[in-house]
Amino acid sequence: MLLHLVKDSLVRRRRRVALAAFSLLVGTALISSLLTVSLDIEDKVGREMRAFGANILLAPKSETVPVEIAGMPVGEVGERSFLKDEDLARLKTIFWKNNINGFVPFLYGNVGAGGEQVVLAGTWFAHDVPTEKGTFETGARKVYPWWQVEGDWPQSRDELLVGRDLADRLSLVPGDRLKLDVGTVSGNGGPAAGLNRDFRVSGVVSTGGYEEGQVFADLAEAQELLGLPGRVEKVHVSALTKPPDDLARRAKLLEDPKELPGDEYDKWYCSPYIDAITYQIEEAFPDGEAKPVRQVAEAEGAFLGKLKLLFVLIAAVAAVTSALGVTATMSATVNERRAEIGLMKALGAENSHIAGQFLLEAALTGLAGGVAGYGIGIGLAALIGRQVFDSPTSFSLPVLPFAILTSLVIALLGSAMPVRRAVRLQPTQALKG
Repeated sequence: MLLHLVKDSLVRRRRRVALAAFSLLVGTALISSLLTVSLDIEDKVGREMRAFGANILLAPKSETVPVEIAGMPVGEVGERSFLKDEDLARLKTIFWKNNINGFVPFLYGNVGAGGEQVVLAGTWFAHDVPTEKGTFETGARKVYPWWQVEGDWPQSRDELLVGRDLADRLSLVPGDRLKLDVGTVSGNGGPAAGLNRDFRVSGVVSTGGYEEGQVFADLAEAQELLGLPGRVEKVHVSALTKPPDDLARRAKLLEDPKELPGDEYDKWYCSPYIDAITYQIEEAFPDGEAKPVRQVAEAEGAFLGKLKLLFVLIAAVAAVTSALGVTATMSATVNERRAEIGLMKALGAENSHIAGQFLLEAALTGLAGGVAGYGIGIGLAALIGRQVFDSPTSFSLPVLPFAILTSLVIALLGSAMPVRRAVRLQPTQALKG
């Protein structure tokens, strides 16, 4: 009998039911799309943030004290230490090797160019590193996509990139020739005779930082010029990481993360926290020291936290708006059915029967709105992934029950006040109109 009454009511008031279902559909679609996107938002945001440079610095353990001016190395107090470029493939052997997007080694030295002394930075512009899964392409072009190059990236060892500030001082443009006077340098085995080399300027690079005062050459060429074969001074590593949570913060306070309880240490080690990745890098490089670039890492965490908060606020507004739509529709339905409610009560219907009928109608409407909203939400999530993050959004089936449950809760909460009015109606008042 109850199902017959509910079916008859839904059919006779299909326009109002459609309005309530549409309100639930819109809210559920928005909530389910935001939830779908948020499930892999860390990976998407991490990939977007990697376009702004490396977030880990790997350098050799050393007793020397580096001396820098405006970020440019000008010397060291003590004996210089180096890493071997042939060992850098170890970065793709750590537990989170698939999260290593790229890495760029650097070797620095002072050279003469155009009548002044400048910093020569040897690096990889584009380099293939052999790994157990094949060739891994890395280099400055991959790690620093925001570098703006007027001209072309170097394609051979006899080509250079010149920083914008230095190019302006020396009146250099792409295609010019630049002679580097290395002078007398001290290599790993002692003094070596200086070298003079003539290079073609393939491009002028603008970075907005201290790099604009440097000259960039192929790493192997710089190693030969400086008398430091196979040596690198530091490596910039770009890695996808997870923002720190309570476990990561507790591990950071300890001198050694192994002081954590066994299960917590395993969870920390197997999570892509930036400190866990640097820890694994140091395991692969016993003679190296890996440090997070805190400005980049903290900016990622802060941005992701604010983005998730924005998602929550949008979802809350969508839920409230949908609930108000259901309330308005159900209130109009109760007003239309005052006489029907009064007659039912006069015939002996309990308040629970009246409430049950309205709540069942709301639940069926919520079910329909939830299923339809999920379908539209998946499409909206895919659109957000393509248009905003330029990558597909993973299909997530567990969002379906959540979307249906959310729609049901919104429908029932939105119906609460109209149902309360319905059960409080007195038969005499309702039948009088």
